[in-house]
Amino acid sequence: MRAGGRLIAVPAGSVSGSTVGSTAARSGNRLRFSRSIGCPGTGRAGNDAAGCSETRQTGCETAGSWIVGSTPAKRSSIRFTGHTDSGSKGRRGDSQVEILYAVLIISGLGLVFGVGLSYASKVFAVKVDERVELVREVLPGANCGACGYSGCDGYASAIVAGEADTNCCPVGGNEVEKKIAEIMGVEPEGIKRVAARVLCNGRQSVSKEKFEYRGIDSCAAAAQVYGGHKACVYGCLGHGDCMRACPFDAIIMVGGIARVIEDRCKACGKCVAACPKNLIELIDKTKKYSVMCRSRDKGALTRSNCQVGCIGCRRCVRACPQQAIYMEHETLARIDYDKCDNCGECTKVCPMMAIRVMDFGD
Repeated sequence: MRAGGRLIAVPAGSVSGSTVGSTAARSGNRLRFSRSIGCPGTGRAGNDAAGCSETRQTGCETAGSWIVGSTPAKRSSIRFTGHTDSGSKGRRGDSQVEILYAVLIISGLGLVFGVGLSYASKVFAVKVDERVELVREVLPGANCGACGYSGCDGYASAIVAGEADTNCCPVGGNEVEKKIAEIMGVEPEGIKRVAARVLCNGRQSVSKEKFEYRGIDSCAAAAQVYGGHKACVYGCLGHGDCMRACPFDAIIMVGGIARVIEDRCKACGKCVAACPKNLIELIDKTKKYSVMCRSRDKGALTRSNCQVGCIGCRRCVRACPQQAIYMEHETLARIDYDKCDNCGECTKVCPMMAIRVMDFGD
């Protein structure tokens, strides 16, 4: 471009105008063509010694090159591109159309997928007996597993399927069992009255300890250290894992061992799972007697470790008129609660007072 007697090179992409082959003058941030420049070989004469060697227009964009210089040796080629105002408006229109197409395509896909999912939900729907929902609403929702199932949902499904009795929820009690029986159209049988029982009587005052434990206040942690700090490796460690696991606050610590408050116990079984010594069992409340010891050691060792431990003397076995007591591992007396009639003869002959009365009331 000639300006003030000099030829000025214009960078490619900075030229904007409507006529190719004209000199450009700057106006604001744009260069507009103002007069003609000759194009050698095109038959058009120009007033300058510069010429347009090539022009190309594609859509709204014009591109080409200028040959600058008065002699062939001094000539150089300068590329340029130009955009017309009408081309800019055309590109904006094309962009809007493309956005509209994208929106329409996405909307169409959403509609197709929605119809497909709606159809699939009806075709593959699993029919559920409405009684399952009714039974589930009646259950307390503790999800404790005391019924023998993973939770209240599983128990409700088992009842409707005829795989479980209506009286297996100790948390709900007889009131819940009656409602379930009414839904199922059967007669209520009454809840099996069971409660947790800690089978250890080795309080701190009657049992020995082999070392002083100063670790984490947890039975599970203490049991990892040589079986626990108590001399009897089968006894209650008294750190309260079962107490913390109980959702009904039915367990307290007395004399360094766990004790169950029978009026609060719902027989959910969470304490049973929490005890690392397996000392807690769910026992029929109507059975008043239990051997409060789980030691498998021989009598002499048990006696040296605990003053109220079972020494395996078998006196209770011989004294029971119902033959409800048997020996486990040859050293530990156990009661068969299906045979026990609460006569109490076993407690009269036990020299260690290991068999205790656990009256849970009516």
